[in-house]
Amino acid sequence: MWCAYDGWRLQLVIGVQRQPFYARAWAEAQGHVVGDDPRRREQLAVIFETSA
Repeated sequence: MWCAYDGWRLQLVIGVQRQPFYARAWAEAQGHVVGDDPRRREQLAVIFETSA
């Protein structure tokens, strides 16, 4: 809610890896990871993302 109040349009992204199994969800704003490792998209296969 804070981000929306400040005018940020966030996108929810979920990524996984197979061996060993690992899943993670993170937020992105204008193509940049918010509050997490900026390399998250490179490290995991994206299986779901909401529209911005």
